Amino acid sequence: MMNMAVQTTVLKAGVHDRLIQDIDHIASMSRVPASMIRTSSVSILTPSAISYLTAFRQLRSQGSANAYLTGKHKYSPEKVMMGMAAALIRNFIDARVCPLQNLLDEGEGLGPSVLLIPNFQNTFVGKPLASHQLQRLYSILLDRMVQEKVTVVYIENMAALEDQYGSAIAEFITENYRQLKE
Repeated sequence: MMNMAVQTTVLKAGVHDRLIQDIDHIASMSRVPASMIRTSSVSILTPSAISYLTAFRQLRSQGSANAYLTGKHKYSPEKVMMGMAAALIRNFIDARVCPLQNLLDEGEGLGPSVLLIPNFQNTFVGKPLASHQLQRLYSILLDRMVQEKVTVVYIENMAALEDQYGSAIAEFITENYRQLKE
């Protein structure tokens, strides 16, 4: 049975030794299941997400790697973002999935090279965040951009983004982030 698990992993001895040895800690820190880090993400990612990940290092060096996913996908936003983070981790990039509330409460989004927020905007009636939270969110996004750290967000409905978050954040996203289409 152990032999079968080794055959399905995309982690290679000699290349990923440190990752293999510390997989549980890395999975916990990144909020990506170890099983997803061990296996290919191709089956859960859209062609545009795969193209984005393939070009990631070049996009990052050009300062244009911030991105947003929008609309409905075959898989949930958190699963897609975990798959993206797993692919980045396998390529030795510090990527972490972080729910919006954790980012606002704990400020944990300032550290990783790539921060993926699967619930950045979900459509519902009313304002999701208080004005001080919106100011903090804008500040975090701006700080990450200035520090050349990549942020990837999920936006369920672009039309609702401005209604819920205001024009400053909506314009910041549309002007500084690339859309990953389905």
